[in-house]
Amino acid sequence: MESSLRLLSITVISYKILPEQQGGYVKLYVNVEGKTRFMHPLSLNMNPSPVFKFSTRYSELLCLHLELKELFPELELPAFPKKKWIGSRSESFIAKRIQQLNDYFTAILQIAEVNPSEPLMRLISPHRPLKICIIGGPRVGKQYLVELFVKNESANYPVDSKTKVSMCSIEIAKSTPIDLLIEDKLFRIACLDIKTFTGSEGQEKAFVNEIIADKHAAIVMYKESGTPGHETAYRIYDILKPRIPCVLANCNAGSHAGEFAIRTSTDAFFAFEALVRIFKSD
Repeated sequence: MESSLRLLSITVISYKILPEQQGGYVKLYVNVEGKTRFMHPLSLNMNPSPVFKFSTRYSELLCLHLELKELFPELELPAFPKKKWIGSRSESFIAKRIQQLNDYFTAILQIAEVNPSEPLMRLISPHRPLKICIIGGPRVGKQYLVELFVKNESANYPVDSKTKVSMCSIEIAKSTPIDLLIEDKLFRIACLDIKTFTGSEGQEKAFVNEIIADKHAAIVMYKESGTPGHETAYRIYDILKPRIPCVLANCNAGSHAGEFAIRTSTDAFFAFEALVRIFKSD
C-alpha cells in the first residue's frame, strides 16, 4: 500500500546569494507538494493537496544525500551534483545546479524506500519549532483548549465544569508536534504547555517574565466576562502583547474584539492558526 506521506514533488524554484555578512552562500527556495506526518487534520481539510515552501542550501541537501546512502546502502541512489569551489555563484552555474538538484529530487521521489523516509521528512519539516503556552487563572478551560486542538474532537466545551472529563493527558498534549500550513509556509508547534496564574493583582509581571523565558507565543484564557479571571487575563495579555505573539480566548464570553470563543475543535484550531499567523507577518 502506498504511504499517505509520499511526497509528490520537491522543486527548487529560485535562489538568493546572501551577502558575506550573512554567510555569502546561495540560499535555495524550494516548493514541496505533499504533507508531513504531523499536519493538523483541519489544515488538510482546508487544503487536501498541500503545497508549501522552505529555504535550504547546497550543504544541507548534500547531507540528506549522504544520510540516505548510509541508511539505504543496498539502493542505487542517483548521483548528487558535485560541489564546485570556483565560479559557484555565477548565474549560469546556479541555473545548471538547480536543474541538477531538481533532477535528483525527481529521481529519489520515485524510490519507495526513500519516499517517505526519516531524512526526507526531516528535510521538509520546519526548522524553528514553536513553544506555545496556554495561560490563565484556575479552571478557565486551558487544558480543554489544548485537548480540543490536539485531539481534533467535535465535543463542545461542557457548560457544567463538574461533568468535564479529560480527553488526553497533559504530558501527551505538551509533547505532540503539530504542523500548521499558513498559506505557503509550514509551522511546527513542538511544545504546548499550560501555566496557571494563582497570584494576586500586581504579580502578573513576574509571572509573565517566567513564561517568556522559554516560550515563543501564548494564548491567554478566561472563562466568562466580569469575573476575576477575566480581569486577570486582560492584565496578563496587556503585559505579554508587546513582548511575544499572543491572542485572547474564552470559553463562555463569545467572540468579540478579536477574541476567540472556544467551544469546538474548529474554534481551537482557528485560535492557534491566528497565533501562528503573527509569526508569518513578522
